[in-house]
Amino acid sequence: IRSVQTRRRRVIQMIEPSCTDEVVQVLCYGDSNTFGQHASSYNRLPYSHRWTTKVQEMMGRGFNIVAEGLNGRTTVLDDPAGSEAMLSGEGLNGRRFLLPCLHSHKPIAVVVLALGCNDLKSKHYYGPHNVVSGVRSLVADVKKSGTGPAGSAPHVVVVSPPLLRSTPANATWGFDDCETRSRATIDALAAACKDDDLHFVDLSMLANVGGDGIHFEANAAPQIAGGVSLSVKAVLGIDSTSSKSPSPA
Repeated sequence: IRSVQTRRRRVIQMIEPSCTDEVVQVLCYGDSNTFGQHASSYNRLPYSHRWTTKVQEMMGRGFNIVAEGLNGRTTVLDDPAGSEAMLSGEGLNGRRFLLPCLHSHKPIAVVVLALGCNDLKSKHYYGPHNVVSGVRSLVADVKKSGTGPAGSAPHVVVVSPPLLRSTPANATWGFDDCETRSRATIDALAAACKDDDLHFVDLSMLANVGGDGIHFEANAAPQIAGGVSLSVKAVLGIDSTSSKSPSPA
C-alpha cells in the first residue's frame, strides 16, 4: 500500500511540482455510454451509477475523473442529421471538439478514448478499419496536443465500443447488423492497439448491453470501471491490488 501511495504522490507532483495538492486529471472522452445513458428508461443514469463515477471511487483521492460524454458523438465524422441533443452535424464529430476539450482540462495525465459506437450506424459505417482509422486520428491528436503535465503528451487508454445486440429500437436509430459490426470493430481495435502499443479495454469482456442493445444498465458500471481503472493505473505505473478484470455482468 505504501508503494502505491508513493507512486501516486510522484504522479501528482509531476502535474505541478510547486503545488502538491493538485490532482491527477483523467479525461474520459466518449459518447452516450460515457454520458451515462440508461438502456431502459432513456434517461441519464444517476451520478452514482455511472461508470465514470465508479472510476473516481476506485482511483480515490488525488485523482479527478472528468466525464466528457455526448450522445451521438463519433470519432471523426460529421452527422448531417444531428442528434437528439439538438446539435448540428459538426457538433457530433469527436475530433472537432477534442483539442478544445483537452486544453480546457489540462494538465491531463490520461485520456480515456471511448468512441466508435456511433460510427457503426449505417450512414457512417464502411467497415471496421474505418473506425480504427478514426480512433487512431484521435490518439494522434492527443499525443501531439501538449496538454499533459509540463506540456507533455497525455497517456492514452482506448476503450472499445460495446458488443451491441440488434433490437427493434436501435434499428430505428440506424444500427443495422450492429452485433456483427461491433464484434468486427472490437477485434480490429484490439489488434490496432496491440500494434500501436496502446492500452486497450475490451467492453465485450466486461459487461453486457441492456434492453436497447446499445447502452448499459447501472449494474454494469462497476465492471466497466474496474477495467478502465486497471488500465489507467497501468499507464501511470501505479500497482494495482488486483490483476484480474471483472467478469461480465
